[in-house]
Amino acid sequence: MKLFKIGGNVFKYLLLIGILTACNHDEPVSPASNSTTGVNEENAKTNAALKLVKYGDDGVQYIKSGKFMGMLYRVSNATTYRKYTYNDNNGTTNLFITCTSYSQATNAKIGESIYEIANGRCIAVTGSNGDSCQYKYNASGLLDEVTMFYQSSWAKWNYSYIFNAPTNAYRLDKIVAINNAGPVQEAKFTYTAIADKYPLNPENINTEPLLPFFGKFSDVLIKDIEIKSTSGTQWTNFREYNYVLDNAGYVTSRTQAYHPFGKGSNQSLSTSTMNFKYSQYWQGI
Repeated sequence: MKLFKIGGNVFKYLLLIGILTACNHDEPVSPASNSTTGVNEENAKTNAALKLVKYGDDGVQYIKSGKFMGMLYRVSNATTYRKYTYNDNNGTTNLFITCTSYSQATNAKIGESIYEIANGRCIAVTGSNGDSCQYKYNASGLLDEVTMFYQSSWAKWNYSYIFNAPTNAYRLDKIVAINNAGPVQEAKFTYTAIADKYPLNPENINTEPLLPFFGKFSDVLIKDIEIKSTSGTQWTNFREYNYVLDNAGYVTSRTQAYHPFGKGSNQSLSTSTMNFKYSQYWQGI
């Protein structure tokens, strides 16, 4: 799991390398054309059984029967795969989800993360390297604070939201990263007018993108993210996104333009894409 591949020096520099990093599933491409507008809700085809089955390089499978029907079961790509198991018979009222990662070539176990779910929200995650996270939510059920611990080190992220009255929805506005010296970094989000028909957790904000237990972050798709340092050496980078939608309004591809020297600078500009596929006939066990 991205969140818990932390060891020694990696954690030391965690707050210095940016809240958000390029998605490992992305592949270099030419920039895609902008999607014009979201599909009219009246004409949008919706299906409660529709599932995401391709997430970038990852194939996604689900549990097909029983009390956990529809929940994530397996996520796999050419080099690794992850299996998810569910335990709600543990002497508490909480649900524990164990995510175990394996090598495709050898089936050797690579790592493990355990998610603790209470009242529909993830409240803690522990990793096999001795790292852990605690999650707190506000009165509206939105993610408010994440604190990560590794050995004697810690880091914290505070989340704030704006309320969009026309759609009666909250949208993630900022994430502020903090260490024992105070705030060190800030990520600022802006949004398109395109409805997010299949909401996932944004990548690399200390959540698991495919697990629906971290609250809701927006009703529309992200337009861009600007990340700035707030102490020490001043730096900034900027990521902007364009989307291609199918006829039902679901995202089929997302192109990221990464400006490592900030908004308005095309120095070392790079682009990458991520494809999405959905099906009513999803696979699993």
